[in-house]
Amino acid sequence: RRSSGRVVSVADFHGDFEVMLAILIRTGVVNPMDRQWGDTRLWAGEQTTLVQTGDVLDRYHDDKEM
Repeated sequence: RRSSGRVVSVADFHGDFEVMLAILIRTGVVNPMDRQWGDTRLWAGEQTTLVQTGDVLDRYHDDKEM
């Protein structure tokens, strides 16, 4: 079955939450903060498939936020 959405592939974030968030916003899969939602960021990728390679939690201080 063929998907009609796009694929966004990202490498290892090394536990850096701010970098991860900036990349997800820049690629359009997560909405930036919106006053209406406060600090909540919502999935905006619709039919996008997000592929993350490597380990998510490693070598940085934001491991628990991720």
